[in-house]
Amino acid sequence: MLFFKRSIDFTIKRKFYKCQIERSENNYKTLFYFSPLPMWVLDRQSLKFLSVNQAAINHYGYSEGEFLQKSANDIWQWEEEERIFLVKRKRSDEFFKIQIVHRKKDGQLIRVNFTVHH
Repeated sequence: MLFFKRSIDFTIKRKFYKCQIERSENNYKTLFYFSPLPMWVLDRQSLKFLSVNQAAINHYGYSEGEFLQKSANDIWQWEEEERIFLVKRKRSDEFFKIQIVHRKKDGQLIRVNFTVHH
């Protein structure tokens, strides 16, 4: 009988924790997608865009589909690439911030405070 009670307790706790995780995930998605600041998620190795929010789409002028076919390298001002590579390599497992120049779809250059979270 004790085994069944433990099994039921475990099942209830597991369901509770799963609901908490789902709620937390939904909160983070809401913060990401509805933020007024341009944000995206990149693959750490290839720097391909995995997701972008509406603010990034509006600010840069690319559609979501266009972003998802690009990597961060495609919007960096080409002079920045070597400096970014060196910073990324030195701090591959850390949080860091850097100011870089991006090129919007219309060709306009903008200074961007770039923050990386591992």
